[in-house]
Amino acid sequence: MFAETLEQLDAAEISGRIVVLAGALTQGDVTPRGSVVYYPEAHRRLNDRLDAARPAAMIAVAMRTGSVRRVFTDPHLTIPSVTVPAEVGAQLLRHRDAPVSLSIDSRSEPGSGYTVIGEIPGSAETRLVLSAHYDTVLDTPGAIDNASGVAALLALAEILGQRPHSCSLEFAAFGAEECGWYSLDAYLAPYGLQPIPAQWGRDVGEVSPAWLPIVANINMDGIGDLLGPTNVCVIAGSPALQDRVEEIRGLRHPAIIRTAPWPASDHHMFYSHGVPAIALNCTGIAGYINHEPEDSLEWVSAERLASAVRFVEELVEALHEATPEWVRP
Repeated sequence: MFAETLEQLDAAEISGRIVVLAGALTQGDVTPRGSVVYYPEAHRRLNDRLDAARPAAMIAVAMRTGSVRRVFTDPHLTIPSVTVPAEVGAQLLRHRDAPVSLSIDSRSEPGSGYTVIGEIPGSAETRLVLSAHYDTVLDTPGAIDNASGVAALLALAEILGQRPHSCSLEFAAFGAEECGWYSLDAYLAPYGLQPIPAQWGRDVGEVSPAWLPIVANINMDGIGDLLGPTNVCVIAGSPALQDRVEEIRGLRHPAIIRTAPWPASDHHMFYSHGVPAIALNCTGIAGYINHEPEDSLEWVSAERLASAVRFVEELVEALHEATPEWVRP
């Protein structure tokens, strides 16, 4: 059974059968069900349909030849699935009336992860949280996404630790951004908080009393792209904070561009609980090799990465004496 759209899948009888998914259904990896931060409606509908119909197995045809990334990576998925390159999908399509058998050798193992946190104490009760996730997806080195962000985080810890600051500086390396943001639960729980589903700009929450001392979060997820600029956006920030970020960018970092707010990283945890978030990522080759085997070190620019580090360093110097009231809307 072949399906290339949700409409075809809805109309097909796939229960107990091997279904081949292609076209619009396999343009990229499907977000695991229940993902809090990023869960597109099309992915929700696809997961719900598969759960209800219970096919015997799924063959996902990646929309590229050669090496491919897995389309289905949900650790809780109970329907056997494989991902094949486009040339294999073409053969299946040409012989769509022929019988198909599928053998999968796989296993599921429990695992654990950690959020690694370091702190440079300040003289005030406030703090800035700098963050990056250190995990990546299967079958990719994850150089841009997100070894680049971790490298910047470590460099900033070394640089900023050489001089005093009014607020404390927290450096958080999150360990489960790519597999459902499980690290959010562990980070939020000590404050009595829970993750809030993303609504693309409509999910800025009230600040929790426990998080009142946090001035802002600066999150780095995919920076240093060899072929494209670093991006920055500010979410849940006051006009004064917006202006300060723009002043620093415009005067000394014009190669960094402002973009619209986006939720799909760890900064969502902060702005959805009322803490201003400054998020950095990039535009360039990363959009084409993200989560792919090609996301390797050759596509990371040391010069652009160093520029992003200097930009964040200047942000910290501009904000370390700020009050929570000044940065919030």
